[in-house]
Amino acid sequence: NQVLIPSMNLLGFVRPFAVLSVLTPLLGLGLAWALCHQFQSRAEYWLLGLLAGQAIGVVLALAVYRRLWPERPDPRRTATRPTAEMVRRLFAYAWPISVAVVLGWSQNQGYRFVMENQIGLTSLGMFVAAYGIALGIMSAVESLLASLLQPAFYRSLNTPGTSSTRAWNDYAAVTLPILVLTAGTLVAAAPEAVRIFLAPAYWDTAEYLRWAAAIELIRTAANVYGLAMHAEMDTRRLILPSLLGAVLSVGFLTVATRAWGLAGVGPSLALAGVLYLVSYHVAARRLSGVTAPHRRVLLSVAGALLAFGLVSVVRLWDAAPNAWVATAWRAAPAALVYIVFAVLLVRRHVPDRPEIAR
Repeated sequence: NQVLIPSMNLLGFVRPFAVLSVLTPLLGLGLAWALCHQFQSRAEYWLLGLLAGQAIGVVLALAVYRRLWPERPDPRRTATRPTAEMVRRLFAYAWPISVAVVLGWSQNQGYRFVMENQIGLTSLGMFVAAYGIALGIMSAVESLLASLLQPAFYRSLNTPGTSSTRAWNDYAAVTLPILVLTAGTLVAAAPEAVRIFLAPAYWDTAEYLRWAAAIELIRTAANVYGLAMHAEMDTRRLILPSLLGAVLSVGFLTVATRAWGLAGVGPSLALAGVLYLVSYHVAARRLSGVTAPHRRVLLSVAGALLAFGLVSVVRLWDAAPNAWVATAWRAAPAALVYIVFAVLLVRRHVPDRPEIAR
């Protein structure tokens, strides 16, 4: 599912990509709810519903390819048989990515094992509940930005006269500020977010959500810097930052949980992430001299601070008739500021491109 549907966007099948990107999670959520409601509220039925939604998305995607692919130029006319040199270059490009993925998983998911061993499953559940909000929102924004911008990014890399540095700078000029704005807005409206997305037993986890937003910002920003190495075909530079992040996150977390328990989880992971991101930035600058969009990032920080100020003021004037209305009333300014600043940051930077097939 995650290969077929995103590939539609790269190939120019824009409308089917948009429809199936929305339809697949809706089908999974609906089927998961239906199975749990009809049979029993167990994790197995919930996961079965999600898998069924993914499977239906695959079938629909294959139908789209079967209908639209013949409209593209015949690939056999321009196809080139792979040579030994091509295979060698592919392997040299791919194996460092494989190592970096394993190390990245250790950094982003290894905390679960450390926390379970150090402070128990209950504390792990409290942190993961809040972390899941930041993970879901930041991943969704990252995926949306990739869908909008990566086709132009890869097209620029294959355009004569366009350097990989310029292609990455154009991509980062939109992606990094939006990620900062998203994480900052989450921090500003953390108490409201946990009330919207979590059960009452988890409403005291707003502080964990704030740390999770910072950690996810670091992760997604590092992914943006990683594209600079992809663009230069020098993926070996991914390994050292990934190794540093994995070692530091597990090491800092082990020390912090022994000293401060659950309160030390967020700061330790964030500190390890900062050093991890700095190493990515240094590696990217040494490789191709890329520059971060400092002014646009400052604009996104201003947006997050404005959201924090407005939400704080609205909390003082809270006179809603019930808890749900009060939560929505407090979250509304943050959502409004986010939309306005996101439009300012994205406008004129999302490239127009023709749709190959409808």
